Amino acid sequence: APAPAPAVIGPMARYDSCVALALARLSSVLESKDTHLARIVAELPHIGHAAIAFIETCCRDPARSIAGLNMLRDVLLARPAARATAMPLLLAVCWDTDASVRTQALALCSRLYAYEPLQGDLFQGAVTRAKALLTVHSEATDVPLEERVRAAGALLIELCSVEPALLRMLIEVYGGVAPQVKVHILRLLDQPVRKLGPTHPTVLGLLAAAPDEFVLRILHLLTEKAPAPPQLAATICALFHAQSRDARLLVPVLTGCPKTDVLIFLPHLVRLRLFSSEVLPRLIGTHDKNVPAILPPVKLLVALHQLEADHPNLEIKFLAAAVNACIDQTTVFSQSVLEAALPLLFTVKQRSQLLMRTAIKAVQAHPKLKHFIVSNFLPKAIVFQVWADPVLWEGFLLCVKKTMPASFNVLCMLPPPQCAAALANDPDLRREVIEVAQRLPEPARVNLPPHIRELVAAQPDVVEAASAEAVSVPVS
Repeated sequence: APAPAPAVIGPMARYDSCVALALARLSSVLESKDTHLARIVAELPHIGHAAIAFIETCCRDPARSIAGLNMLRDVLLARPAARATAMPLLLAVCWDTDASVRTQALALCSRLYAYEPLQGDLFQGAVTRAKALLTVHSEATDVPLEERVRAAGALLIELCSVEPALLRMLIEVYGGVAPQVKVHILRLLDQPVRKLGPTHPTVLGLLAAAPDEFVLRILHLLTEKAPAPPQLAATICALFHAQSRDARLLVPVLTGCPKTDVLIFLPHLVRLRLFSSEVLPRLIGTHDKNVPAILPPVKLLVALHQLEADHPNLEIKFLAAAVNACIDQTTVFSQSVLEAALPLLFTVKQRSQLLMRTAIKAVQAHPKLKHFIVSNFLPKAIVFQVWADPVLWEGFLLCVKKTMPASFNVLCMLPPPQCAAALANDPDLRREVIEVAQRLPEPARVNLPPHIRELVAAQPDVVEAASAEAVSVPVS
């Protein structure tokens, strides 16, 4: 049988073979960092498969990656005809398994983006790779989920510092991935958002388009080391006025919002679980010693009680928790502050159901406030006919009971029908009133209201007068 005809090797194939052989020989005698090797590659008559393969070998070798990427850079900048094969190689090296190689390749992409002819390919490469996040699943694999997400978004994040508009692509992708993947996508924001800063137009423009969790992450990054600047606070305030958004978005920028807006946002803020830990410290100036309080404590306490009338759908439990959180801050809400605030609670257009509860809480926080409560606050409640409101009346009697015997005189100020009804419905209070009255000196008993004297006369043995220590209680 005749022998098969030898394969015909074309001129370009022979050229590639010669280039491959020459580069292999040169690389064996020249240091990988030698600029002569990079110059030889860049000045080859034709950048064919052999040259690209040699560059790739260098790029993927951590010991020679810098030299390889320099060759790739020179080819992309100086040899337009070779970009069709050189650019895919650069994009592929950005996802190399070696972290140091990836980092160097990503940095090169960022520098090359300044060269306009390469921007389109780099932009599209970043977008294409970012869209791969849509196919990332949370199932266990050899590569952890966080690493897979970071690898897919690495080029886009790297280019965001020079092309901030790419962040919008991350928002698009974020909406279509699994919840487990979203957590790791949010972490990708750290580098570009911190670099762009809180006043960059692109960052401010993203806030209206991004989902709440996305915005919350951005705000956290922008305010973790410094208060929100006016532009950022104004953007969030305007966004909240225009749309129904998560109230958590207000917290990081709260110190930059106008007081009028803060009062408008207050019913949304009190519903947050983090009111006592994050919101209140910002309102009263304890979050950051370098940032003043947003609202004076007296004004804040009055505003919280006003919310009940202004927002009838706001559950009372949120207001109660907010008031408790305030009074627990005994340094800010001191005895003098509460003495100034408590009388003002009667001036709100519809007295809050929390009124008496607040007084009781105040006495618990500042026991020395008891004298003010029985001499000023409770008598004022009588002037406003507290018994007309069943809830306030119940709170009033509880406050009286908790401040006995100091509040004995307050009971004496009540109209006889209300006083008699209160004592008839509460045996413990009735017993305590009789005990206090029996300890009074005889001249003082004469000045007691008739219904109190009758009550004491009906039960003379509740307390043995001989063993009781006389207590002087002024009677009006």
